[in-house]
Amino acid sequence: MRALAVVVLAVPLACQATATSQPRARPILLMVTYSGAYQHEVVRREPPDRPSIAERTVVELGQRSGAFDVSRLCTSDELARLTVEALAGSRAVLFFTTGSLPLRPDVRRALFDFVKR
Repeated sequence: MRALAVVVLAVPLACQATATSQPRARPILLMVTYSGAYQHEVVRREPPDRPSIAERTVVELGQRSGAFDVSRLCTSDELARLTVEALAGSRAVLFFTTGSLPLRPDVRRALFDFVKR
């Protein structure tokens, strides 16, 4: 299979001020770094239980800005959490992947619909 170029897809995140005294939950950014082909060094977890450079950077950006929280999908087991419901509960999706992702047809359709809106 021919390796695909790195695809980075991000939908802008917006922080909205609230007039209530209760803090609002921050938007969720789904970060997908599962590699179906070549795994770039910046998304490689070494050791496997330590977040990659890309993961640490995006999480830190969300924490410092207060603009979003990150849900990371890096392994095949974690990628199984990419569901229609997970997409519905997210504000944006960021892909740093190669190759073809093993997504169920309903999830693939929901992902395209998510990007269109």
